[in-house]
Amino acid sequence: MQFVHGYTDYMNQDLSVPMAMAIGMFDGFHIGHQHVIQQTIRIKDSLSNPARASAFTFNVHPASVVRPQLAPKLIYPLAKKIHCLEQSGLDHAFVVDFDLHLCHLKPEEFVDQLKRAFPNLKYIIVGQDFGFGHQRQGNVELLKKLEKQHQFIVHVLDPIRQQSQTVSSTRIRQDIQSGRFMEVSELLGRPFTLCGQVQPGQKLARSIGCPTANVDVSKLANPPYGVYAGTCQLNHTPPSFPAIMNIGIRPTLNQEQQLPPVLAEIHIFHFNQDIYNQYIEFSPQHYIRSEIKFPSMEALRMQIASDLELARSLLQI
Repeated sequence: MQFVHGYTDYMNQDLSVPMAMAIGMFDGFHIGHQHVIQQTIRIKDSLSNPARASAFTFNVHPASVVRPQLAPKLIYPLAKKIHCLEQSGLDHAFVVDFDLHLCHLKPEEFVDQLKRAFPNLKYIIVGQDFGFGHQRQGNVELLKKLEKQHQFIVHVLDPIRQQSQTVSSTRIRQDIQSGRFMEVSELLGRPFTLCGQVQPGQKLARSIGCPTANVDVSKLANPPYGVYAGTCQLNHTPPSFPAIMNIGIRPTLNQEQQLPPVLAEIHIFHFNQDIYNQYIEFSPQHYIRSEIKFPSMEALRMQIASDLELARSLLQI
């Protein structure tokens, strides 16, 4: 698959080859999103002539530009979404920077711009709740009305339902925040992971015998703050390593320190490599305890030792 940041570079492609395009935010790339992508590929494969299947998405949630104070937390950072798209079987994924210009486009203007960028766009595949243009004034009914003018065909897919409820990113965020990881994994179609890039820390955990990989998860939908045992993976690549994670605001250590508001600190057992700036995913499997403020560093050190022992037992290492 070819990943394209924006879409101006695409103009070098052969525009005589028809394109089927899925459009959406695809946060979490859950089973509903996967259904949209699969249908896009099926439409491409059904054509007698060579064709391309693509996805059009944004680098950030539009609400983070329109009304940042009300923007939902993301299920996945951008790197994970791109990885999911790369594994999906598409020919192209266009990730566009959502900005104030796009924000203020009228629905018809958004479609005009899309068609100018992709003159070979013949099929658009969206979910039933698809909205576009300024304040999401455009909907699937308007998109269907524009078919003849722009010479494309719109396929509107019914939502996927699980346990009598519609699968949605909103539902998944709620399950994550409630710690319902089994339900989250069923809706994602893969084990739930907290993801991000490892960043330098203050090495305080190393000083008490528990070095950690620190990940800023402030913009992500987070599980209840606390300590979890599980496994982690680096750069989307096996193998998986047994690990323990503390996620939260670090009430004992975070005073007067320039740290992210919410930090995931991941300790990988029997591991001593330098992984700064690498991508890490942690899959929580066992809840150990909630996050609390300790009266002293010594009390924290003793609790960490106990947490590590319990995690080893739970992970059977």
